[in-house]
Amino acid sequence: MTMPQSNAWFKHPLEIDLSEFFDGEGDCGPLSYTLHHVIIHDGDSTSGHYPFAKPDPHKPWLKFDDNRVMPALDHEVFDDNFGGSNKPRFAVAYTLVYIPTSMMPELLVPITESDIPPALSTSTLSVLEAD
Repeated sequence: MTMPQSNAWFKHPLEIDLSEFFDGEGDCGPLSYTLHHVIIHDGDSTSGHYPFAKPDPHKPWLKFDDNRVMPALDHEVFDDNFGGSNKPRFAVAYTLVYIPTSMMPELLVPITESDIPPALSTSTLSVLEAD
């Protein structure tokens, strides 16, 4: 099964503020959000998905690729996976996950060794703890 993949260039922000879309009436909850995950498709319709995540707002992005977790540079998250008219790209982001900025301290708690499945290498924790 072959399905075409969009190669349109798409720019997404680290933070979004949705207050312009609300009239201020009622309690509409948090209106400011911070990007937490970018899920990439690089392959065919049955394989090739991997996420970038930022479990700690003070540390680099992480790339989760099969059984490997490695630090990622900002340009990998924001620029390298979003198509473009001049050159086709095979890795394309298709899901962005934002979390309420005001809830980051309670949602992004430190990751401990007991949080990591034994099947993943012990180097995963060292990547998560790296400064």
